[in-house]
Amino acid sequence: MLPVDSVLIPVKGYHAMYKEVILDKRMPTDVQLPHLKRGIQLYLDHKRELTSFIHLHLELSEEELVPLLLNNFKKYGLGEFNIES
Repeated sequence: MLPVDSVLIPVKGYHAMYKEVILDKRMPTDVQLPHLKRGIQLYLDHKRELTSFIHLHLELSEEELVPLLLNNFKKYGLGEFNIES
């Protein structure tokens, strides 16, 4: 595994970026760091895919839905230890 370069990140602008991603659920236009941009895109895709799946299965109870989520989204690392009881 290759070492990771260190990068100084100025704090200015990240609050607005946080709001765009978490609250508005959209990709900010001015993401400078490629790894951050990729991480945001993966997060938004993950959230969109999970939300769509849940909306397609609204008729299911939580007890029926959770096993389906665990089986269908293993690629996201969902597991029983991630689910609060």
